[in-house]
Amino acid sequence: MYGPSHIPEGRDQVYAIKTDNVEEEAELFLVGSSEPANFSYFMDQTLDAAELPVKLFAYTPCFRSEAGSWGQDVKGIKRMHQFDKIEMNAVCLPDQSAALYEEFGQINEWLLQELALPYRVVDKCHGDAGYLASHRQRDMEVWMSGTGEFMEVMTDTNATDYQARRLNIRYKGASGRGFCHLVNDTGCAMGRLLIAILDNYQQPDGAVQVPAALQRVVQKSVLQPKGA
Repeated sequence: MYGPSHIPEGRDQVYAIKTDNVEEEAELFLVGSSEPANFSYFMDQTLDAAELPVKLFAYTPCFRSEAGSWGQDVKGIKRMHQFDKIEMNAVCLPDQSAALYEEFGQINEWLLQELALPYRVVDKCHGDAGYLASHRQRDMEVWMSGTGEFMEVMTDTNATDYQARRLNIRYKGASGRGFCHLVNDTGCAMGRLLIAILDNYQQPDGAVQVPAALQRVVQKSVLQPKGA
């Protein structure tokens, strides 16, 4: 949790687990993303530069206290204490992180375009970034006609060597050695993407048109209200 910089900066957002009944007591926490698990796998390792980048995919049950949240955003499934995310992470060389950051962003935009959702890309300033590890960070936000605002559904972060230094993840190769760069991406916040689909595809009679890209999976073109 310290390595990806979720602690100490974001400690108030992290749930701790009591370990009174564990034989060997240790600090245990519920993760808010896949970064602690994925990146800690490479902790204190020196990787072969020829084998980089390493790209990782994760389906993550996430937990956050949402301390400081208030108002209508804390109701429903927009902002929850437990939620699921599809994530992409990468361990790479310093000259690869910028391209991977763009690649992950393109994948995110592809998904939103396939779902035909109206969205915008917000390149965030450092003061508005989610945590100290962010060298560059951007959000993909979907337009919500019901509330008249954009809602964040995806986030890309290029942490360069910030997290790698804390986790001691290094590389060595013909060109030399140094700290790796780490790139992470929330490819899909499941609950929020569901909200976005419902908001943009619900019809006046309450039925929900299924996005064309999902009709083969859902095996329906329209979802009717219960009792209709």
